[in-house]
Amino acid sequence: MDEFHTGGHAATRELAGHLELRAGLRVLDVGSGLGGPARHLAQHAGADVTGVDLTEEYVDVARWLTDRVGLTGQARFQQGDVTTLPFPRASFDRAWMLHVGMNIEDKARLFTEISRVLTDEGLFIVYDVMLLGDPALVRSAGAAIRADCRAWFAQAEEHVRRRRGDVLIEAAPGSVQEFLDSALPYAADGYPVELVVLAVREADSRLATALRYARALQIGGTGRFTSRSGHDTCFNALADIVAAAERHPQIAAITVIRKDGQALLRHESTSPGQASWALAAERLRPYTEQEAIAFLRLHQALRRALPRHRAELDEIAALARPLMPPGVQPARIDRPHPPVWPLPIPRDAAVNGRGGIGYGIGDNGVLITYNGVLLDTDVLYEAARRVHTAIRSVLDPIAAQDPHGHEPAIDLLAVH
Repeated sequence: MDEFHTGGHAATRELAGHLELRAGLRVLDVGSGLGGPARHLAQHAGADVTGVDLTEEYVDVARWLTDRVGLTGQARFQQGDVTTLPFPRASFDRAWMLHVGMNIEDKARLFTEISRVLTDEGLFIVYDVMLLGDPALVRSAGAAIRADCRAWFAQAEEHVRRRRGDVLIEAAPGSVQEFLDSALPYAADGYPVELVVLAVREADSRLATALRYARALQIGGTGRFTSRSGHDTCFNALADIVAAAERHPQIAAITVIRKDGQALLRHESTSPGQASWALAAERLRPYTEQEAIAFLRLHQALRRALPRHRAELDEIAALARPLMPPGVQPARIDRPHPPVWPLPIPRDAAVNGRGGIGYGIGDNGVLITYNGVLLDTDVLYEAARRVHTAIRSVLDPIAAQDPHGHEPAIDLLAVH
């Protein structure tokens, strides 16, 4: 479990054979993680190994594990940026980098630094995910890597089960079958399997993935901004997984918790449907004013940090808005209410060369002026009705004489 690269310890052993090691050679492990590969070189080749990793927590664990196996004198670890290595020129005889370069954007600077700290006769091995030739290889390479990772995890988990160790698996399965493939082998070996579900709103979940991406960039990594489709695959699958787990006889319990750690419900093979209800209810729970303010502040901070993804971030905020209290909703622009509204297309017809006719809409309906004088709309209505009646009196007899029974071609004025 202390070797993160594809192939695990088997790959470490194979790569170590290409380093041409002997006792006393100084080796640099670039991006050393929890220190598994470095300890292998120290123990089996007698090398003097130094590991550098950006994540301080990894370095702390690597030091602790190394002390536990008695290799502190041969394998040392320190926190640092591998693009600015804290060593003088020609400090090492060998160096290797296992699935690290793919996470570093400034690769030219990375390799320049490694070259600087190696001796002129030094040897450097890279084991990484690379693109060669057709960009379509990215898809097939990614699928192969995922398959390798699943196979490696399966081996690691089987190793733990054989030794009856306690197991905590953090995962985001994309389907019910993926969850069952991971959980049921433990049940078959006699483990009680419990499912702990984190219930969060969709907007909160997507914003959290954006925050992780921003933090990765902040510490010099590259990472990837999770798309909506990528997120929704796992987010939507969770409801199906909970529903299946409630009915599955080999799932001992389901606990639904909020992101603040508060337990909402614990389900133990009775009253199926309660865990699904708790998950759905929390996902639709309205924001408190404090939660809404925190969400909007984080949204604005991420918009500044990730300008290329502002459209996606605004889409995430739009998901949250309907659940927010009125006090933090964006202000709505109401329609104005002046005494008289001008019509969109004003008409101004000259009459006898003097003045014109004006139209408007007031609180009491249509307002019409002639030469600046407000006219009585009731009188105008009656005039229009009489004109309409007169015109119909002319057109109706014509229609009656039409052998085809057609209505008059035009109805000059319809009064509504």
